[in-house]
Amino acid sequence: MKVFKLDEDALMVARAKDGSDQDLYNLWQKYQERLYRICWLRLKNELDSEMAMGEILEKFLNGLPKFKGKSSFKTYLYTIANNVIIDFLRKRRNNPKTVNIETITEIPAPLPEKSAQGGLPPEIVNQALRQLKPIFQTVLIYHYYENLSFKEIGKIIGKKETAVRKLAQRAREEFYRVYKSLERGEIDEAKRSDK
Repeated sequence: MKVFKLDEDALMVARAKDGSDQDLYNLWQKYQERLYRICWLRLKNELDSEMAMGEILEKFLNGLPKFKGKSSFKTYLYTIANNVIIDFLRKRRNNPKTVNIETITEIPAPLPEKSAQGGLPPEIVNQALRQLKPIFQTVLIYHYYENLSFKEIGKIIGKKETAVRKLAQRAREEFYRVYKSLERGEIDEAKRSDK
């Protein structure tokens, strides 16, 4: 006997495609806070994060009718978010004046202490995370904060599962190297270069 897992998102997507505004609203509400934290962690300022959320919402609304369900809705939405964030980072690279690192004081809702940090102080974790390469940030945030599998992350960033596993290993090593340096006070936060 086969047991089928009820996919609440798939039901809401189907009803939203049929015109249910309430299900469309519920889908967005379910992921809105998580998406904002991901934007904040990756883009590092409130204005860019809010602008990115607007673009994510627009792409979500325009793309939902075309969503075929080949991946989970969560993976689909995070792929949209990842692409929007990458676009923002590219724009920033071409116009570096949009980043004011001094305005970063605290990341809202830091990574869960027990599952992601193992009891590490959130402020040092956030500082260390900010200093990693964007791809390392992406993998760590999606895996440890959003509890996505390496296979799901691979679909989001366009890499094979084995490549994501290797990236995660390198990201963890780099994170702990930076974390230990911050803990010992070896990295001056004001003088560090933003990667």
